[in-house]
Amino acid sequence: YCFALSEDGKIGNAFISKEIYNQGDVQFRESKDGGLTWSSVATIFDSNIQADSLGAFRGISMVYLRNSPCVTFEVAHI
Repeated sequence: YCFALSEDGKIGNAFISKEIYNQGDVQFRESKDGGLTWSSVATIFDSNIQADSLGAFRGISMVYLRNSPCVTFEVAHI
């Protein structure tokens, strides 16, 4: 998990899913009220373990460029 704060006060949360059905996916959500409620989760990178065995691994980071979230992550064979 990682968090970042935008210029207009939004909190962003990027994370690597460990769930069975979406293992290795990179996902993102955002809060506009200080973390009390969160948007629906959006998938940034959809791993396909069955086809190519690539998925997000350990490294994930995010920042906001003004009010646009920017997420980086590493991919490895799982």
